[in-house]
Amino acid sequence: MKYLLLCLALLSVNLSYGQKLKLRKGQKFTYEYLDLSSSVHSTQYKSLNFSAYKFDVINVKNNIYNMKMQLIRRIKYTSHNGRILDSYERSTSDDNDISNLIDAVLIKSPVTFSMDSTGKVIHINGLDSLAARMTRQAAIEKIPENKYGSPNADFIKYSTHPAVFIRQAHLAFHRNGLAKLDTTFRSFEAGKTDDSITVKKEILVDEGSGVTKIAYVDSLSKGSIPGRASRHEDQDSWWFAVKSSNIAGLKAPIDLFEEFSRQTDFKNYNTPIKKATRAVEDLSTWYRESKGKIGIDDIARHKLDSLSKLAKPDDYEFNAAAAELLSWFDYEGKMKLIEKIPVEYLRNDAAVAAKAKIEYQNRNTVGFVNALKVMFTKFSRDGKYPSNTAHVADLIHFDICKEVYNTNTSRADLLKIQEMVMAVQKLNIPKLSSLFDGIEPYITATLASTPKEIEILANDRFNGVFDNYGRYRLLIYDRMTSLKVPDSIRIAYLDYSIEMFRNDITKFSKPFEGDPQDQFFHRFHVAPQRLVLRKQLADAYYRKSILEPKNSVKYLQLASDYLPTQEEQIEDKYIISHEYPYLAERNYTELYLNAAGATGISAEEMLKKYVDMVIVEPDRYAILKEKYLKAYPNGDFKSFFRQALKEKLPASPKFNLKERSGTEISSASNKGKFLFIDFWGTWCGACVAEIDKIEDLHVNNPVPDKLNVTTIACYDKKNLVDEFMEKKKFSYKVLMSDNKVEKDFKVQSYPTKLLLLPNDVYLLIPFSDDYKTVVKKYTSWEL
Repeated sequence: MKYLLLCLALLSVNLSYGQKLKLRKGQKFTYEYLDLSSSVHSTQYKSLNFSAYKFDVINVKNNIYNMKMQLIRRIKYTSHNGRILDSYERSTSDDNDISNLIDAVLIKSPVTFSMDSTGKVIHINGLDSLAARMTRQAAIEKIPENKYGSPNADFIKYSTHPAVFIRQAHLAFHRNGLAKLDTTFRSFEAGKTDDSITVKKEILVDEGSGVTKIAYVDSLSKGSIPGRASRHEDQDSWWFAVKSSNIAGLKAPIDLFEEFSRQTDFKNYNTPIKKATRAVEDLSTWYRESKGKIGIDDIARHKLDSLSKLAKPDDYEFNAAAAELLSWFDYEGKMKLIEKIPVEYLRNDAAVAAKAKIEYQNRNTVGFVNALKVMFTKFSRDGKYPSNTAHVADLIHFDICKEVYNTNTSRADLLKIQEMVMAVQKLNIPKLSSLFDGIEPYITATLASTPKEIEILANDRFNGVFDNYGRYRLLIYDRMTSLKVPDSIRIAYLDYSIEMFRNDITKFSKPFEGDPQDQFFHRFHVAPQRLVLRKQLADAYYRKSILEPKNSVKYLQLASDYLPTQEEQIEDKYIISHEYPYLAERNYTELYLNAAGATGISAEEMLKKYVDMVIVEPDRYAILKEKYLKAYPNGDFKSFFRQALKEKLPASPKFNLKERSGTEISSASNKGKFLFIDFWGTWCGACVAEIDKIEDLHVNNPVPDKLNVTTIACYDKKNLVDEFMEKKKFSYKVLMSDNKVEKDFKVQSYPTKLLLLPNDVYLLIPFSDDYKTVVKKYTSWEL
């Protein structure tokens, strides 16, 4: 639409025509037109469009020229997918593109028009019939509507608008046509002192005929994006040049097709290996959009094997595309391939992070450092974290930390790991360095053998987004304890850690404020840290209770209070369990109750604490009941427990969904029973890997009179679910999500298993090898 308005604007301007045209019947011109758009904001983007037009002078009478204009070729390139659409070769993958069909019709359908000696277009013939031909052909070829743009009818209407053809005539025969370049769409930085928009123009006209030899406009905009520290740069360059003609002396001053080819490597675009690479890319897109359809792994692997026969080991672009496809269904195969590909050929930061992991495992310091350097320069956006920074964080906090923590890791290996970490830090890339700010001092602490060697770490103040500083501060504290660092130093270190944890819990618990573009990052990487810090703060208070025995009850109560609740863990169910290998899971509530004793806590407070324990460890229900009846011999334990659960657990949202057979099932139909729900999808590998356990729970229900079992398929299609169930011969119920129920239950990852209780609250069921045993404990509760 923007380009259509620009064309109409060109028609409405009061044009000052230059010298008159001096054309004769039979004269011919071939013009090339190239426009380049590039931008650098958070990422770099470039697009090039090349067109070639032929003009014929059919007749000249009374200073009126009857002309024929025909599109010869149009080629389009965009850097975001590296694809070229060529009207000469409508490849199979592009046949369903409406713009490609329009160009194919224009190439076969010359347009005739008349103009006067000033270059003013008087009349254009046959545009309605041209539009009808395009519409008819689109129907014959069943061209689908564009999912992200205007309807096909609008594309056709624009492509046959007189302004589009008049503009081409003005470019060739009216030298001021290109001088009117609109730059207003880049004016959002107006008022910035460092903003600048510059426009350079050059137009050359043949003196003998009056036609344009070359017209060139280059517009460059630079400045700062309002409200952000990042800068931007936009450039638009347009060339229009005569390629050939039968007019003596009218020679082509520039070859625009050659320039297009140079910038896009067009000469190699249709080589067999390039075509095979694009076929792998299309296969990856097909796999992703198939969303777990049965058998697609075998189909994708078979097609990839066939395409791979065209590739050599050093065809790295092909191999990088193959690795991207394998990432969907063959982790080991992907990693083996990535190991052989130079990092500069990898296509995204997730693959580069995988490369860094391989280089770490191989203890290749140079390769490890280079991979991370590429990730945090090439794939960094506005100097921020790359989108898959979490993959590097996982490498640090799972793989590297596991080796450092393991007492069987040799000192030589620890020194090598330290060398690799220090080499990364020497790159001096702030965002990258911050990831290692926690593991680096922890390695130093692990290598220390005397109190003096570790005391120097007491003043470290690291606390970045991805450095998991809470874990490492506590591990360093434990190392200080084992090396018998003086209590005064350890108390100061632990107190400062507690202060940091508390401050950041408050900060991360606040609603997000700031640039909307940063909200996703905050939601998935910053806000969840409050739960990890809650667990780590509880661990810190536990250590404080040991360090200061006389205040142990107070600190154990704080440890119990700060542990994340069941409701909080439903939203981020894995983030806490990731810390257990390093910071052991302890029942601080039980430790607190044991330390407080009968006189240190009221009966009401004690019972509420026991309810917290029972939610996580349901087999403690009998102990809770015994303690309640001891405190209140004539009390109503069932009513107490039901009410206590309502206070501790989230309320069960109501739902009304269709089972795949079409039967409507509502939450009300489960009244008075427990309901086990598995949120899953056929597209989810982790879900499918353990779905047989849900079938086992359904078929071998340990308490059918108390428990119903169902699943809810999310982001899925009924035909895929039906196909899956029929192939696997499973019989459990599958409700089809309404795209609302998973949000109501705060489901963030898949699979997620919840147990709805008869008193209209629900709790999270963690992964288990035997869900029958787990639910049998919960269903023994009297509710």
